[in-house]
Amino acid sequence: TAGSVTTITIQARDAAGNNLTTDPGVAAQVTISGANPAAAAAATNNTNGTYTFTYTPSVAGSDAFSITLGGTPILGSPYLSVVGAGGVSTFLVEAAGGGAITTQTAGTSFNIRISARDANGNIVPSFTGAGNTVAQTSTGTLTGAPITTGTFTNGVLSSQAVTITNTGTFTITATRSSGGAQNGTSTSFSVVPGAVSVSASTAVVPATGNAGQATNISLQAKDAFGNNRTTSSGTFTVAVSGANTVSTFNATNNGDGTYTAAYTPANAGTDVVTIKQGSTNISGSPFNSVVSAGGLDHFLITNTSDNPITTRTAGSSFDIRIRAKDASNNDVTTFTSKVDITSTSTISAGGGTTLAFTAGVLSSHAITLTTAGANQTITATNSVGPETGTSSSFTVNAGALDHFNVEESGGGAIPAQAAGASFDLRFTARDVNSNIVTSFSGGSNKVTVGASGCTLTSGSGLSAAFSSGVLDPKAVTVSPAASACTITASGSSKSGSSNAFAVIGPISAATSTVSVSAGT
Repeated sequence: TAGSVTTITIQARDAAGNNLTTDPGVAAQVTISGANPAAAAAATNNTNGTYTFTYTPSVAGSDAFSITLGGTPILGSPYLSVVGAGGVSTFLVEAAGGGAITTQTAGTSFNIRISARDANGNIVPSFTGAGNTVAQTSTGTLTGAPITTGTFTNGVLSSQAVTITNTGTFTITATRSSGGAQNGTSTSFSVVPGAVSVSASTAVVPATGNAGQATNISLQAKDAFGNNRTTSSGTFTVAVSGANTVSTFNATNNGDGTYTAAYTPANAGTDVVTIKQGSTNISGSPFNSVVSAGGLDHFLITNTSDNPITTRTAGSSFDIRIRAKDASNNDVTTFTSKVDITSTSTISAGGGTTLAFTAGVLSSHAITLTTAGANQTITATNSVGPETGTSSSFTVNAGALDHFNVEESGGGAIPAQAAGASFDLRFTARDVNSNIVTSFSGGSNKVTVGASGCTLTSGSGLSAAFSSGVLDPKAVTVSPAASACTITASGSSKSGSSNAFAVIGPISAATSTVSVSAGT
């Protein structure tokens, strides 16, 4: 038996075939050929006519012993000895055709061969038939593990189908099912990913993002068992809908089973990110990504309905709304500071620093502008930073008629005038803030012209109609000479007067005088 000591006894005899009982006086040598070859070696002389030779075969098979005494082959030499396998010591797990198990594909069945072996690696044929089975386990994920095999035949299970579903470097172990705990483990082998499974492939889409900043997406192609693929795995597409819209585009293939994609949202809100290969969504698709506003960039100034400011009236209060905005015009809800208000028009109320914003909005702020005109704007400037915002332009109309200005034609104070000489005046309808009331125009929009401290000898009484709040020129003549003459205008229950000016009479030689200073 392989692994067990085999003892050979040699009996020396005389020519008549009688056993010698004393030292024969010659050497006995044994040479082994066959399954366990060994060079010639001396047998032990027991000095009683016998010799002893021992050896331990390791290989099952037939051995031939050539024995000589004093260099002459003994009777019957060579002798044959059949070496049987030892008891089961281990199991050899290998490829079905023999040899190491080669690289396999996750989820794909492959066949292995298992043989019962003694301590010297000989197949143990006695491990056969009913009850002679093994349980299979693996360092990988072995489907059905532990798997109890069918019965061995003459120490061999020639083909056993197995499937490993994960990837990596693994071994398979066979352990005797009954009659002992002997086992054996295969050499290490690799399991690589299977074909791409779109529905098992995954992606990481940020749950949150910021407007104006790239949202970066990473994608991992997987096989049907969730193993990461490590080679190019086809084309994956990405599309974005919701708060932001991005037409379908191809993710970047990194060639190692991973893909990347990016887009830059402009609008705050929830984006829906859909990732597919062909018409099939990957695992988890579509994904939601909540986009927040970016950092403060400017302010938006509107009326309280979030529309552009419309025409206003000088001196009348109105409400505006101010929103903190990022570069993409999203509300910056984290802004809770204040702003300073200025305008191209004169602000009589509501200028300066406002109240604090709430979640990026100052819902209502009252302001009064007093300078009429087109293309007026309101500007808000961050009280603690450089950011600003200016409203769209709007018109401020004059308020209601409050008084009239009386000036020389073209504007300005009336200078001294010659008595009896005609000169031109300008009459202007004004509101309380001295804006021209352009609506005082045409029809009955006239004034009654009068004088104080002098006499109007022409131009008094009801004037012609104003045009857009102005009557210019209007000719009048005053007389006699006076030191403080004023022209008055009244109409529509309002009035106004000019500055006081001198009226100079004609020169009279009869009344002219001279003064002489004494010389020195």
